[in-house]
Amino acid sequence: MVYAAELQGILIALLQTIRADTPVRRHLNPDRSRQVVVFIDNQAAIQACEHPGRSSGQYILRYIARVVNALREQGWEPHLQWIPSHEGVYDNEQADELARQTADAPVDANASTEPVLRVSQRQILRSHANEQWKVSWEFNGHGALLRRLFSEPTQATLCLHYGLRRAASSALVQMQTGKIALASYLGTFSAMETTDCSCG
Repeated sequence: MVYAAELQGILIALLQTIRADTPVRRHLNPDRSRQVVVFIDNQAAIQACEHPGRSSGQYILRYIARVVNALREQGWEPHLQWIPSHEGVYDNEQADELARQTADAPVDANASTEPVLRVSQRQILRSHANEQWKVSWEFNGHGALLRRLFSEPTQATLCLHYGLRRAASSALVQMQTGKIALASYLGTFSAMETTDCSCG
């Protein structure tokens, strides 16, 4: 995923706004502007947030959508603002410097941290990957033939390839997707004169 880091950055910025927004602060600053603007130099990430559709990073985009809804319920109006990534642009230079400082900051050994279990993280990642797989399966513009064979993706789909040599596995995928060197496929882009089989 090309812009996963940018999506994570947007998510973190929005989450920080929620954490910093307390009833006490709202009472002390009742007239404060309730707009939060996240500056980002990646237009693809902004477009993915505005039109998630079939963009990659669906699980992050869904999380961003939930955080945006929570902010709006608190009276915030979140905005994503593109900023050029050229050197010399002050705001972008400041953001880069803050990112560098955060990355280089030493870890406080006395800070209380919640332990993270590798097994639980692996389960979460596997669950996210499985969810993305199902979303892509359902909404992808390609693969109609494959969806007619399998209503949804399951491990059984992958099990068909176990024990097969690469050539056989490749031929199986070609048959399942319909992208195979037969007249029915080659004729669709004029590689053959007709899509009809020679035997009729």
